[in-house]
Amino acid sequence: RWVVTQDLGARQMVDPPDKAEDIIFSTTCNSNTQFAIMGLWTAQRHDVPMQRTLRLVARRFMSSQNPDGGWGYHYRNGGGEPSGPAMDCVGLLGLAVGHGLGKAGDRVVNQRQDPEILNGFAALNGNLGVPAGRTQNLPPANLYFLWSLERVAVLYDLPTIADKDWYRWGAEIVVANQSQDGDW
Repeated sequence: RWVVTQDLGARQMVDPPDKAEDIIFSTTCNSNTQFAIMGLWTAQRHDVPMQRTLRLVARRFMSSQNPDGGWGYHYRNGGGEPSGPAMDCVGLLGLAVGHGLGKAGDRVVNQRQDPEILNGFAALNGNLGVPAGRTQNLPPANLYFLWSLERVAVLYDLPTIADKDWYRWGAEIVVANQSQDGDW
């Protein structure tokens, strides 16, 4: 009856609602999942058998994408949680895991033609700006989003997203909003 011994297809992807404060069988969040994905991927690179777990990660994000292409803070099978820019990045990381394994779930898909990935980037694009050409008087941005954006763009090897220079845009914002004592 242990989850790790069950057939992947037999597991229903559900998350207990309204149990974010519980320690066991709690409501999960995609924010923390982002860090777990990177740890799991790194473990795999060091010969820790992670294929089953990474397939479940890919399945999580394949099964929870919203109609707008994004993902919400909490897992919801079939989508339905409001999308957010940092969570869109998490979803794209989760889908990349499936491609890194050579499959997205149970089907082989070309990452550049995968409609889930393309829809995810379309959602992400709606939250990207364009470089202003200056590093002063720019409104602050969510630094967690900028960090997540950098991880996604590096992972997918994208110097631009929808012809937007994401790196220059983010760098201008970061520099413009750094305080005199060096923090943000």
